[in-house]
Amino acid sequence: MTRVTVGNATEPAATAPRRPRWAAFGGLAYLVVSLVSSALYLVRIHPSLTNDYWWPDFNSTGVQTFLGDVYNLHLSRSQRGAFPLFDSDSSVYSTKSYANNDTRIEWSASYSRQLLLDEIPLAMAVNGLRKLNLEVNLMMVAPYCWLDINRTFAMAHTFKRQRRCEATKQSNAGLYVETVTRNCAANSMYTTTQRQEINGTIFSTLRLTKEGQWWIQAMENHQELLPVDDEVAYWTSRGLTRWKTPMQNLNQDGIDDSIAIRNALGYEQTMHIKKLSTFGRSVGRWTTLAAYDGIWNDLYICHSIGASVLLDANNSLPNLGIDWDYDVYYPPNTVGANLVRQTIGPFLSIDVEWVGVPPSLQAFHRAFQKQVAVVYNEDNKARLRVTNVDPIPASWRDSPCTLYYGGNPMCPFGEGQPYIQPSFGFYDDCTSQVRHSLRLTPEAALFAMHIMTPLGADKVLTSCQLCTNDTADACASYLLDLQHNIHLDTEVPSLELLQAARALDIAFIQLASDNGSSFVLSQPMVPSDTSDPWTMFGWVMMYDWLQGDREAYNFEGDHGNVTLLTQTHPVKFSMVANPTELRSHACKYIWYISVYVTFLLTGVGALIVLYALVYRFQFDGTHLLQFNRVAGAVWIGRPMLFLRGMTALVVLSTVPVTFVQSGGLSTLQWAPRSIVESCLLAGEGTWLTYVLQDIFSPMTHHAGWFVPTSSCVVWGVLLVLDQSRGLDVTSVIHPTCVLGQLGAQITCESGVVEIGSSARFKLLWAICAVLPVTLWLVAWLLRTWKHTTPIVFCGNQVLAPAAATSYLHVDDGEKLEPVASVMCGLLHLPHDIAFDIKLWRKFRRTKFTSIMVENPPLLPSVPYKAVPVSNATSRLFGFACLGLVYMVGTVVASYTYLVVTQSTMTNDVWWASFNATGHQTFLTNWFSNQLLLSPALDATHIDQLQYGDVVNTYDSNQTSIMTAPMYPASIQDQVHSDLHAVVVGLRSTHSCDLPWIASSYCFVDFGQSWEMAVSAARQVKCKLDATNGALYLESILRNADWAIMEPCWGAALQRSVFDHVQSSSKGQQWVVAMTSLESKVPVPDEVAAWRSFNVTAYSPHWQNHKQMGIVETADIQNAFGLAYPLTIRKIAPEYQSSSPTSFRMQWPLASLLWAVGSTNTSGVAGHSLVRSSPEFAFSNESSVESLL
Repeated sequence: MTRVTVGNATEPAATAPRRPRWAAFGGLAYLVVSLVSSALYLVRIHPSLTNDYWWPDFNSTGVQTFLGDVYNLHLSRSQRGAFPLFDSDSSVYSTKSYANNDTRIEWSASYSRQLLLDEIPLAMAVNGLRKLNLEVNLMMVAPYCWLDINRTFAMAHTFKRQRRCEATKQSNAGLYVETVTRNCAANSMYTTTQRQEINGTIFSTLRLTKEGQWWIQAMENHQELLPVDDEVAYWTSRGLTRWKTPMQNLNQDGIDDSIAIRNALGYEQTMHIKKLSTFGRSVGRWTTLAAYDGIWNDLYICHSIGASVLLDANNSLPNLGIDWDYDVYYPPNTVGANLVRQTIGPFLSIDVEWVGVPPSLQAFHRAFQKQVAVVYNEDNKARLRVTNVDPIPASWRDSPCTLYYGGNPMCPFGEGQPYIQPSFGFYDDCTSQVRHSLRLTPEAALFAMHIMTPLGADKVLTSCQLCTNDTADACASYLLDLQHNIHLDTEVPSLELLQAARALDIAFIQLASDNGSSFVLSQPMVPSDTSDPWTMFGWVMMYDWLQGDREAYNFEGDHGNVTLLTQTHPVKFSMVANPTELRSHACKYIWYISVYVTFLLTGVGALIVLYALVYRFQFDGTHLLQFNRVAGAVWIGRPMLFLRGMTALVVLSTVPVTFVQSGGLSTLQWAPRSIVESCLLAGEGTWLTYVLQDIFSPMTHHAGWFVPTSSCVVWGVLLVLDQSRGLDVTSVIHPTCVLGQLGAQITCESGVVEIGSSARFKLLWAICAVLPVTLWLVAWLLRTWKHTTPIVFCGNQVLAPAAATSYLHVDDGEKLEPVASVMCGLLHLPHDIAFDIKLWRKFRRTKFTSIMVENPPLLPSVPYKAVPVSNATSRLFGFACLGLVYMVGTVVASYTYLVVTQSTMTNDVWWASFNATGHQTFLTNWFSNQLLLSPALDATHIDQLQYGDVVNTYDSNQTSIMTAPMYPASIQDQVHSDLHAVVVGLRSTHSCDLPWIASSYCFVDFGQSWEMAVSAARQVKCKLDATNGALYLESILRNADWAIMEPCWGAALQRSVFDHVQSSSKGQQWVVAMTSLESKVPVPDEVAAWRSFNVTAYSPHWQNHKQMGIVETADIQNAFGLAYPLTIRKIAPEYQSSSPTSFRMQWPLASLLWAVGSTNTSGVAGHSLVRSSPEFAFSNESSVESLL
């Protein structure tokens, strides 16, 4: 039976009983707390929503660069597998600072060669060969042993080298020409640009024998490439089981290396950690030419004299009596060159192979690094102390008359020097003979001392006695201090490890002569006798090798071989972390939606407070306990609430980690969430439960108690899971590489960083979904067992949402008051008007009644009755069909619109099909070219034919942006007269870098009271250029931050300038003004001050000791009027101290300040740079002699 009670919705409020206000205040308090929590939640998740990784405070110059450095360091140490990105010992760290905007990802210059020159799988080699044509593949600079795989036709330069090939190199597929030719296009030997040389030096000889004719025919018939596996099987059947490319330094090898960052949703984004294209280093720097000159040179040389490159041919160079060393290479006849010939072998017949680190040494090195982290945490100063020493092996110090020619077999052509010189270096261009020096770092010294355990002070002193008098004391002080203050818990190296190191037979050699007798000095890097004082420095150099700062190569010639450690690489390669790889599009929209939810809920809450005031707090405050459920479902909607809850689950599934820079160490550290944060996130996560309960409310509204209970249980479980640490950043190294060019270019995907756990996310999602369903089943079983059905009553049920009918319970005979109606989207207005926010309509409240339904019975079914079809029905059917067609057409048009606009809406500029390798590259090149021609251009149409690019092609996924290397200098010339820009530039430059500005200073101050030119003639010339602000020292001092400049140059400026200037009261006042720590005057006032002294420009000198940087952009504006910057050039400034030829003309102020410093032997130490000083540095000694 159905019972229906009808009540007028407009009955006077006086008929309703008065409610206690404490319940209303309690409900309002809950409302305020809920809304404040919602706002605090936004503050909490904002750092996580700045990027699509959901990694809090992740940025390109900080965490992204740090991750690149960490992975590059571990890759250079041959680390593989999972490793903790952070732990209690902070074993993953960096000593760099990431606080500046110009931080760069750095990597070892040798890492790409570790991959390219080590043995690589044959299948990888085959794929690498097939990517490029024959001409490029032959540029590997491989000293081939045979032409064919059957080893019938020898190709070595000497018969002795050919015997070496037969003895030890038969299995290396990289030394056969056929492995290259059979994996290039058919007939490539006939179509290459070197076809004439190949025909004259190879084919002409082959045609003289049947075997040669068969080989030519086989190459001609080789029309189709075999499958890779079949090709590999063919190689191995002929005994070719490995591929190892010889080393060369004609070309700089390139690498494209990346890692992936995976968030809790399983979304991965690639992040580059290395990016360097291969490039030629110029023939002048090709020092390994002394080992082998490349097959293209062999072909050209032999073809030019009618010879053959096949060793056994009658017209090969050896059979013609022509020596590849003396007659072809023809190096200078020096003592060093003759020693290389005698001990290693003739030039152009030397095999140079990369030597890898033994696994046992790698494992020991990694264990040592973990202990170093502990040392760094205990003593921040330890890692900052570095010293240089110059040890000489004890056996080399016998005669003071010994002359040394260096330890580089590829550079033995210098004059004898009284000091020993460095070993082979990949980047050593043989242009200078510098003194051998060894850089002692705390890590290297600790590693060496630990290897030598037990190590007493006497052994340390004995080792340091190998150094010259200039560094011996510093060496002893440094090592004894480390030994006394720092202790490691690493295990003592095993005997097997030491034997593995000695088995490498790495040596430090020196070509030398004494009284007309020439000889080669050799010192084992790891002596078998541990009492040898060189052991300390040998292991220091071995540590550099393990770090990737040195390399090991074996030089094998016809007379012997030697394995050498290279010099330390002069620089590390670096790149700026690509900010475009830091995606934030998805999270940006999620942030906007989250703000929208909080903003709208706050608005509804404010409206409720207003209604509470109007109705004098006469409402049921318990209804507000359901504010989030009801108001969220009505005012927000399920999709956005679902997304809001998902954000909380993703944050809860993301590792709480923070990037810390403290005491000179940069590390990632676990930052557990506080109980308040976990409560906040867990509460927001229950939105998912609310959404599911709302969806199934028509089925579950009779199970009253389970709704709040399930939400509380879900909240509690989420809270407990988050407070119990079960998440860690998973970081894995597993390089997967593909060759771009054998021996020259490689592309790798080196690992994954999982900042979020997809397993945890799935678990939290299951908790939010399964627990409410489980509790509902329990409630349903209890209700069925007790046979009870609770009464649900809600006023205005006709307009009330399902959430209201399920959660807003009222007593029998009562109606839902206006305050609670706000949550339902029903606003009570004056004059008996009700506005329904859901229908966006207003109604008279008198039209609605209160309805109560209790146990409605099933109504009897009504039998169907056939009704004849009339003409009107036919017309209705036709209209229905038309309506259906319209509906289908609308849907199709909507999907068509999405397809048509797909390429347009993929970028913020709404440019159809816009991509980086096409449009962006073309625009960048166009702007670059136009800016070179003119600094300004009137509005024009870029699609004109005259602006077409005939140089570059844009139909591939690899396009190039061209830029003029001297362009930054030309831009600087344009702004010299803009004093406002000059002052801003000086103030934005780091104060310690200001003395490096290339300028020959003429005056100390703008008033020209004190002169500074290095010569009288130069001072006279200064008068002609007095309007140039770069000639005045005051121009940089008055715009520098003295608090920053003083630690760098304060003492030198005091001695070289201030001491003499302060001899007068005017000078004292000037010095105080220049060194004042007060804020500088505004820029316009500074410009006015310059102009008051008739200074109208700022023009530094030309220099090449640093590369100028530039950042140049152009805006692309879309139809909305929004402009987006397009980077045209971004060149980082870089010092080039290795070849500062401009120093021969003029030293910068920084070098002059060093020269007059009191701790050097420059010849002008302790003097003044002010001409009127009696201690003027260049008054009695020419500047040229002092600066050379």
